[in-house]
Amino acid sequence: MVGAQRPKHDAEIHHINANGMKRKEWAIIPLCSYHHRHNDEAIHGKKEQFRKIFGHEWTLFFKILNKVIGNLKPKHQAEIIGKIDAYAISGHASKQFMEAYEKGRVGVQV
Repeated sequence: MVGAQRPKHDAEIHHINANGMKRKEWAIIPLCSYHHRHNDEAIHGKKEQFRKIFGHEWTLFFKILNKVIGNLKPKHQAEIIGKIDAYAISGHASKQFMEAYEKGRVGVQV
């Protein structure tokens, strides 16, 4: 989680909806409230500053996914990977998503 070093801030879910993308229930990253909405580095305050420090949301998404995917049951692994793959081939994915997908996909194995 971005901001885990700040124990006084609870985790919040950030929905990735870059480039006007319709919200997807699987396109989320955990952020502490400080980095989600409470300061000059917050994604809902200064998105470009946040990205300079932590990278694009899609890059973070795949880093986090690769860390937790092994903790999911195979059925759930297949479900989330299926949704990600379907979005990738849909023709609606942003350039940032596709770049992160190509780089981050390597560690995701079912």
